[in-house]
Amino acid sequence: MSLKTSNKTAIEFAKYCNDNTFQLLGAEPLAAHNTAIDIAIKNGAITSEDTFFNIFGLNKFFYVIEKVKGKEVVQYEHGIGYLISSPDGVFLKRCTPITHGKNANDKNPCYNGPVEFITNDDEYIIVYSTMPFSFTEALAEDHCVLTSSNPFVPQAIKLEPNSILARLDDEIVSLSIDDFISLIKSKLSS
Repeated sequence: MSLKTSNKTAIEFAKYCNDNTFQLLGAEPLAAHNTAIDIAIKNGAITSEDTFFNIFGLNKFFYVIEKVKGKEVVQYEHGIGYLISSPDGVFLKRCTPITHGKNANDKNPCYNGPVEFITNDDEYIIVYSTMPFSFTEALAEDHCVLTSSNPFVPQAIKLEPNSILARLDDEIVSLSIDDFISLIKSKLSS
C-alpha cells in the first residue's frame, strides 16, 4: 500500500466508530450542517465523486479530521490513513496520526496514537484529504524519494529492494530490476 497525494480534495461527512475508525458517508450529509459546502455541492464544486475511495482507492493518504460545533472547529487531527471497504461501508483507518488539538491553530504532536472523536447531537465530523504539510511528512515511509508528476503535488515513491526509479508514461514508479530488464527487452524487440 503506497502513500498517495492528489491535487483533488476528498471531502466526506464521517461517523466515529468505537474501534477508532470513521465511517465515511460522502459529502452530501455535510450540506445540512455547513452552508459553504451546501453551496459548493449545488454549484458542482463538490460532487459525489469527491470521495476518498474514488480519489485514493486503497492507498494511504494524508487526512484532516475536524469535529465541528456550530461553525467552530472544536477538535482537530491531521495524519496518514487508509481505507477499509466492507459490506457495511467504507471506513477511514488512521495509521499515523501526526498532530491533534482544538483546531489547526492550536495543535500538538500525536505521541500517544489517535484520539477519540465522540460527538454530541449538535456536533458533526468532517474529513478531508490534504497534501503533506512539510517535506518531513512527505517522506513518512522508509526508502522514499520525493517526486512529482503534477506541478505542486509532491509524491513520495517508496523504492522496493533491488529496484530503480522509473517514469512509465505519466507515472513515476519503483520498478524491480527483473521488470526493468523485461521492459527493455520488449522495447528493443518491438
